[in-house]
Order: sequence, then structure tokens, then C-alpha cells
Amino acid sequence: MEEKGEGWGWFLILSIVFPSIFLYTPATTLQGSTMKKKLISYNVTVPRHVTNKLRTILPGNLDMTAAGVLVVNLLSCTRRDSRLVYSRDNTRKKQTEMYYHLYNRKRISTYKLVKVIDWMCANGWCYGSIGSRELVCGQMHDFPSWVCATSRLTELFSDPMIEQSEQTYRETLQTILLRDKEKELIEYDDTQKTKSMRRIVQALNETNSSYTFIDSDRRLLENSQIVRIFNGSFASGGRFYHHDILTLPNSILDDNGQKVRLEPGKTRLGVTIDGENVAEVDFVCLHPTLLYDLCRLERPWLNDLYSYLGACTEDERNALKVAVNVLLNARTKRAAIGALEKELPKYGVITRASDLVKHIEEKLVDVKNMLCNTSSTGLWLQNVESEIMSRVVEMFVQENAPLLPVHDSAIVREKDVDKLVQRMGECFLSVVEEYTDRQWADSLSVHMKISSTKHQKLLTFRRGMVYN
Repeated sequence: MEEKGEGWGWFLILSIVFPSIFLYTPATTLQGSTMKKKLISYNVTVPRHVTNKLRTILPGNLDMTAAGVLVVNLLSCTRRDSRLVYSRDNTRKKQTEMYYHLYNRKRISTYKLVKVIDWMCANGWCYGSIGSRELVCGQMHDFPSWVCATSRLTELFSDPMIEQSEQTYRETLQTILLRDKEKELIEYDDTQKTKSMRRIVQALNETNSSYTFIDSDRRLLENSQIVRIFNGSFASGGRFYHHDILTLPNSILDDNGQKVRLEPGKTRLGVTIDGENVAEVDFVCLHPTLLYDLCRLERPWLNDLYSYLGACTEDERNALKVAVNVLLNARTKRAAIGALEKELPKYGVITRASDLVKHIEEKLVDVKNMLCNTSSTGLWLQNVESEIMSRVVEMFVQENAPLLPVHDSAIVREKDVDKLVQRMGECFLSVVEEYTDRQWADSLSVHMKISSTKHQKLLTFRRGMVYN
């Protein structure tokens, strides 16, 4: 839960007096995490027109720079009805010059920003919610602080001003984020590699901004604020995050806390891009596949890892997916067992977590030392995965085609599916080749799944060839 920064009292009082202003509905109650949100960008350009407007409505004791940055961010959210997410934590360690250069060039303090937000909410220019920890469906969830502009504020600015705000948001959003173990942003040297990664993500955001993404409920989605997040170093993590499609769930929890899959049309497969239907191409068993391939080991399964591990039903298959993922990411066996004891009941699986862990270790004995590893095999594999997807992104950007990376999959227009399959297959082999050699990579195949609202199809990619 976020620390209660300056201004908490204002929100508490106002939430009692004006409850409708601060209405807060946990995101997980809305078919999963469906809250559309944008991260605040402290580096946005504030036009003089905005500053002049604010001078007429704000008291002199508020920081005008913080107010300008806030309003430009809020305007960039309006057309897609997104919530602006920010932090109220005043306890962060002192930041370095590099930190400010990367993330907060105007050096806006949390104290100054929160003070502006609290005043504007109290006086009808904004509304929002303070971050909290809530018990939802038997589990604790953290919800961030967020704020939105009221019509009173947006009516002060023209449509071109709102478009300009969206543009400066995209241009100044820090798209390469490095976080520590506490998920706090940390500074890094801006090298040729980080600059290249940033250019690719910015180009993707710019490409996607020229297309209209609409979900099954006819809501306009924001999909031009994508970032890559690394964990501790640029050799760990690196996945693409923060586009609205990631908030569209594939399942919900029923009253018994078990997962129930939604109809495809109600998931991200129900999205349209400029009115065209979409499809998703997903690597099958990517992390275990990469683990064996990068270690130059023959995979013990032929086509499907989870059948090899003994899955007979869809629930068993999903439970095994979770179990393998936990073993790849847990730093100790004890931690893995503890996590699985909580997860397995969601799939109706009554097998003891310790027995399941032992079973998987025996079946994947060649990589047993890479499971429950203190060096976090999972984050390394995420990094390799993210490099594959980054290369796919770059190819689509070069063709000015929209694409939404979803970890080890991507969503495109149906007409771009064949191209996506080829690009994902080629990029998979090119990355493996860099870790091993061309001869080994040429001996490999990789399995993919194509999903749409109409059907699912499994296929196999080998260098230059696709098999059903």
C-alpha cells in the first residue's frame, strides 16, 4: 500500500462530504483488472496557453510547474477515458541527477504534486482515489492512486490542445524503465542499447496512435503508452506493459474463488482495430522451450509439454502451466510450494503442492537445477522472450502496421496473422542462434497458437516453413 503523503486528510474529509466525487470501485470487481490507466509522465511539455489558464484558477501557494504537468497529463487521458496513475509516497530515497534526467526533468516533488491534486479535487476540477489495499475474492490486492479531470477542467481547452497533450505525452513518456526489488524506479546509464530500445518502443507507440482500438463494450482503448520494464538490470525482465488490452481478462473468479473463462468475444479477442477483427498469435510453452533450447538440450516432449506432464483436462493443463511458471520464478522450493498451495485450488486441483513439484522435477530432470533457482531463471527467460518480441515489434513498425505485444504473444489485425507467425518464428530462431549457433537453431521448431473469436489453430514453425 502506498504511503499516505501530504493531503490525505483532504481526501478523507471530502470522500465523506462528497462521496460521489471519490467513488472507488476495485478494478478486480470489473471482470478482472479493467481499469484503464496511464502512468503520469513528469517530462511532458507544458504549453504557455495551459499555464496562462491555470494562473486564473489556481491560488498562488500551489506550484505552477506541477499543476501544468498534471493538467497536460489529464488532458492526454480524456478522449480515452483513462485514469491517471500517480504516487503519493513521500518516503522515497533522495534521487540522483541521472534519476531526474530520466524520469523527472522538472524535479517535481511528490509533495508539490499531491498538494495540487488535493486542491483541484476539493474545488471540482478533478476527482480520484487514494491508493489502498483491498480484500477481493479472498485475496489482497493493491490499488494505485489515480485522478481524472472533470468536464469543468476539460471545457477550458480545445480539441487541438487535447491532441497536443496526447502527442507530448507519447513523446516524453519514459519507455525504458528499470526497477529494483521494491519496484522503485532506479537510474541507469543511457547507452546505445537503451537508446535503441527506446526508439523501438516510441515508434510502436507512434504507430499505434494512428489506429483506433475499441473493445467489445465499444470503449475506446489507449494503446500508445507502452513501456518496457526491466528488473534490477537489463539482463532481467524487459517485457512490454501498460496498454489497455492487458487489462482485458480472459477469466474471472466465481463465488468459490475458482477461475471461469470468459467467452472469446468478451476478452481481448473481441477488440477491433479500425473496425477490423483481431487475432492473437501465442508461443506455446515458450519459457520451458527456451530453457531447453538455450541449454542445448533435447526437449523430452514432442508437441505439448503439459500432456507430457500428465494433463488430461483443461483445468489440469492450466494448473500445470501455473506450476511450471512458479518453479521457474521461485527462488526456493519452499516458496514455490507455498505459492502453489494458494493457486492450485483455483483450478479445482486437489493434488498436494509438494507432490506436484516433485513430479515436475522428475519429468524435467535435465533442467532441475534451473528450477527454484536463486538467480531467477524466470526473469532471465523473460528477458530472452522480450528480445524476441522487440524484434517482432521493430519489423511491424517498419511496415507501419499496428501490433500489441502481450508478453510472449501479440495481437494484430486478422489480415496480418500470417505475417506475424513468420516474424515470430524468425525472431525466435534468430535469438536462439545468438545464444547457441546457426546449426543448432536450424534443428529446432517452435509451436504457436492462433486464436480469434471464431477458432483456435495450432501450428509448428521451422526455419522458413509452417506446418499445421
